[in-house]
Amino acid sequence: MKQYNELMEDFLMDNSPSYKYAKIGNHIIKFDPATERVLIGNAKNREILTFYKSKPEFVNKDPFTDAVDEALSKTGMSPSDVQYK
Repeated sequence: MKQYNELMEDFLMDNSPSYKYAKIGNHIIKFDPATERVLIGNAKNREILTFYKSKPEFVNKDPFTDAVDEALSKTGMSPSDVQYK
């Protein structure tokens, strides 16, 4: 079984066309709708802030929107500042 770091690195390097991306300031969010994995990083510092598989009991809207909303609250930016890819 792969360890956490291996799973995170595999996901970081994978560029599936089905993934969703958002950039909010220096925060980058990558989301896999098929597995509900979320990776959040800081582009300026080139560091990974968190990597997780969402759990339904902790989801408010959907995992991607929740991650975007959390990044907005931490950066103090507005929804119009989000760049989606």
